[in-house]
Amino acid sequence: MGNEGRRLGFEQLEMSNFKVLVTYEKELEDAVSLVKEGMAKSEKLLISRNDIAVILSTNEDTFIRDRMDGVFGFTRNDFVISISINTGAHSWRDFVAQTIAHEYNHAVRFQRMSGRERSGIGAGIAFEGLAQCFEEAATGKVRPWSTALNMDQAKEVWQKITDRLDDNSVDLYNRLFISPDDKEFALWSGYALGYLIIKERLKEGGNTDWERLVDMDSKSLIGKGL
Repeated sequence: MGNEGRRLGFEQLEMSNFKVLVTYEKELEDAVSLVKEGMAKSEKLLISRNDIAVILSTNEDTFIRDRMDGVFGFTRNDFVISISINTGAHSWRDFVAQTIAHEYNHAVRFQRMSGRERSGIGAGIAFEGLAQCFEEAATGKVRPWSTALNMDQAKEVWQKITDRLDDNSVDLYNRLFISPDDKEFALWSGYALGYLIIKERLKEGGNTDWERLVDMDSKSLIGKGL
C-alpha cells in the first residue's frame, strides 16, 4: 500500500502578547506566513487574551472555490480557528490574511462575551457585522459578502427581520447568511446587513475603539438597525 495520508506541519508564531500554534497540511505551508500577516495586523487593533490555534486544511468544495475566493474560515470557540482552502482558486493566497482577521475578531469576541449573551438572529448579525468591519480596519479590504446589498436593499431585509432578532431559528439564519437559492433573501444578506449596521455604529461613535466594541452586547451594537 502507498502512503496516501495527509502530512502535517506545525509552527508556533510569537505575537506581541500571545502565541499562535498553526497546524497545517504540508501543501499549505505557504499559508503560514499569511496567517502571521493577518494576526500581526489584527493585534494592532485588538489583543487576544488567549493563545490561539489555527488549523489549515485543504477543501475541494466548489462553492468555496468559486464564491469565496478559495478560503473559508470558521471560529470554533475563543481559541481555535479553522481555515479551509480550496487551492483550485488561483488567488486564494490573497485572502488568507483577511480571513484570519475576520476569524480573529470572532475569537476575541468569544473571549469577551462568554456566558454574557444568548444566541439569535440579532446576535449573529452583530457578530458577523463586527468581524467584517474589523477585517476592513485591519487589512483595508472588503469581501464580496459585505457589499452583497446596497443600503435600500439592506433596509428592506431589516424590515423583514426586525421582529425576529431573538429568534434562534437555524433555518432563518441559513436563509439570511448562506443559502444561495433562497427566494426571499439574496445570498450573503445577513453579512451585508450586519456590515452596514456596524458601519453606521462606527460613524456614530467617532474614534474606533475595538476593545470597547468587541465587549458590547449585540443589542447595543445593532441599536435601531438601519
